[in-house]
Order: sequence, then C-alpha cells, then structure tokens
Amino acid sequence: DWSSDVCSSDLENGAIVKGDAVEVQYMLTKGTQSTHVHAYVDGQYQKGFSGMIKGLTPGKHEIKVVAANHDHKTLAAEAVVTIDVQ
Repeated sequence: DWSSDVCSSDLENGAIVKGDAVEVQYMLTKGTQSTHVHAYVDGQYQKGFSGMIKGLTPGKHEIKVVAANHDHKTLAAEAVVTIDVQ
C-alpha cells in the first residue's frame, strides 16, 4: 500500500515517561488499502488499542504503530519509538 503513512505526533525516540501509561497520538494517511492501525509494545499486539497504552513496567519499551487493512493484515507503513518508563 504505497501511499499509506503512519507517524507519531507526540512521542520522541528516547522519551522518558513517568508512570505506567502513555498516550500515543498518531496520524494515519490512508492509502488504497489502509483503514486503521495496530499497536505493538515490545512486539506484543495491543488488542483494542485506541490511543492509550497501559500497564507498562519500568524500563525501555518499543512502541510500534502499523497501518492495517480491512482484514487486519499489517502493511508496510509504520512508526516506531523507544521510550524509557520510570
């Protein structure tokens, strides 16, 4: 899906997060196939993601937001950030 793009608009790579939750704001530029996004924390799918990631343990975590199509197949467009939860 060449014309899709996902970008994180609020978290910078290496951001320090206080507490066990973080809001992930993103922008999805929909292409011909992308209809929504999937979120992953350290490679684990976040079912029901609606912008807030909860239950984070202290330490570094990779958050990835990936464009997906109507059948929930992930596409190439993604945004990745590593955060440090304290």
